[in-house]
Amino acid sequence: MIKHILKRIGIMILTLWVIITATFFLMNSKPGNPIRTGQKRLPEEVIVQLERKYGYDRPLVERYGMYMKSLLKGDMGDSVITPGMNATDMVKDFFPASARVGLQAVTFGLLVGLILGIIAAFKRNSLADYFIMLIAIIGVSVPSFVLAALIQTWVGKSWLGQNDIIPTALWYDQYTPVGERFKYTILPTIALS
Repeated sequence: MIKHILKRIGIMILTLWVIITATFFLMNSKPGNPIRTGQKRLPEEVIVQLERKYGYDRPLVERYGMYMKSLLKGDMGDSVITPGMNATDMVKDFFPASARVGLQAVTFGLLVGLILGIIAAFKRNSLADYFIMLIAIIGVSVPSFVLAALIQTWVGKSWLGQNDIIPTALWYDQYTPVGERFKYTILPTIALS
């Protein structure tokens, strides 16, 4: 049993390493770097200074080593897109909201899936069974970001009578009451589940 658990942990670590490595090299395979291809036009000396700060003046393999070393220490460095913001702090700030939506999606998906599964089992080979199967196949096949955009547009705009799609800037903060927070997470929860 312990051997099996250790094997699974080893596979998990290997999988994480492959994903991290593939992500790093894919993000660095495009021409240029975020500093040179950014929307702001900066003087050349500022660009050179920023490239030195973020390591874009070094070879790719050396940057990969620096990246892995930083990740192992839990330091993701400063954000290139939002100067002055530490990427690790940004992840820490946004993680609770993401975890909450993820937990809501898992809970909602389990409840709805269980209920629909029971109905399909009792109504075997009926129209209800086929309809539930169709919904399940669509739910598994359609990527969540596509489903999120469709739900946000159709449900948020049409059915709820909103004049515009709900902007992400309306996200709640720690002082917002729990009931008020929930309304901002209904559509993402449905899309993810």
